[in-house]
Formats: sequence, structure tokens, C-alpha cells
Amino acid sequence: SWTKPKMLKGRINTDEDEDAPFITADGKTMYFSSRGHNSMGGYDVYKTVLGPDGKWSKPENLGFPINTPDDDVYYYLSGTNSHAYMSSYR
Repeated sequence: SWTKPKMLKGRINTDEDEDAPFITADGKTMYFSSRGHNSMGGYDVYKTVLGPDGKWSKPENLGFPINTPDDDVYYYLSGTNSHAYMSSYR
């Protein structure tokens, strides 16, 4: 069974939409897509790191060429972190 959703500690949630979270195997880095956080347009992919206080760091926009003026979502790292996959409307 699922618990009720709650806001993440840190500066992840915005008044816009956040979607497609991916947490690395070590549980310390999260990639997600958002229309907030000064996106280039549409959804952009962001990276945040979990601090020792249990709060996520300020999201970092991955920038071009990962992000475009269109929707960029579902960023996923391979198990070896040597490749990344994503969905983009270009």
C-alpha cells in the first residue's frame, strides 16, 4: 500500500509541474523534470543531491544539449552510469 504523498525536503517542488524522478543506486542523487526552476521551456531535466541533513540541494539545470526549448523528461542513467537515456520532444 502507498502512503499519502508529501513534499520533499529542500527546494524541489515549485508551483509548476515536477515529473519523472530517477534516484541513483546510492540514493544520493536525483534527476527529475520540471517546468519550474527557470526552465529553458517546457520540461527541463534537473539534478539534485541529498545532503547529510536529509534535504535535497538546489536543483541544477543540466543545460544544453540535454535540455531544449521543448519537453525533456524521463532522464535515466544506466547501471554503470556510462550512458543516459531520456525522452525528448524535438
